[in-house]
Amino acid sequence: LNDKEVNQVQFYTPYGVHIRTLKIPGKEITCLSWEGKSLRIALSVDSFIYFANIRPDYTWCYFNKTVCYLEATKAEDTSLITFWDTNSNQCYSKQVDPIIGIAATVDHCVLAVETKISAKEFSFMSDSKSKDFMYQLLVCNSISTTVDSKYVDLRPNFIAMNSTHVVVASKDQFLLWHYHTPKGASTLHGNVKAKKDKKYHIDDTPALDVLNDLDSNATYDIPSKTDASQDPICCIAVSESLLLIGRESGLIH
Repeated sequence: LNDKEVNQVQFYTPYGVHIRTLKIPGKEITCLSWEGKSLRIALSVDSFIYFANIRPDYTWCYFNKTVCYLEATKAEDTSLITFWDTNSNQCYSKQVDPIIGIAATVDHCVLAVETKISAKEFSFMSDSKSKDFMYQLLVCNSISTTVDSKYVDLRPNFIAMNSTHVVVASKDQFLLWHYHTPKGASTLHGNVKAKKDKKYHIDDTPALDVLNDLDSNATYDIPSKTDASQDPICCIAVSESLLLIGRESGLIH
């Protein structure tokens, strides 16, 4: 539909995962150079030279007048998270396992970390017996205190949260975790049945799982698929009443 000629420069992680595509106008890219010890690149396109600055994907979030961000350190086996109260100008630090992602809602944030555990500790998880790494979700308040946590065997490539749930997703599956906070726990009634956390495959038919969840007499779980999807998940977003999942084809659930 567009007659303009466009070149593409694709960026990958050291593990071969595609992270970004940069479109450059022109007929042909004849040379590309990355400045040493810097985040700038130069490209020669036809008779022009283009300069571009690479902006890192910083790990941070904002909630309850607090900025929560990942500190730059040389440690490879731990991550240092800082909680900066913008009102009082006080900072609180929290050292965790290597962090993968972070998200926030009104009063809390969630940290997704990769933690090394033994198979015996989590032998009750059928999929984790042969894994050396598990993933932990930490719900924290504005002074870095952990108020709830959960171990999962699903790599949280994408993470989002609202006031009641944390949603994490890999390329093929997603998990809904109903977390609890001291404020939320105080409002629960004793006869309220705890909600079970469910994991879904992106190619599953959701109606079957929803009907099973609504059936209070159901004593079984419909097993989810484990196959790799041909149309992987690329992003998620959640509000108080809506969950959106985007796939690489452009399809939105």
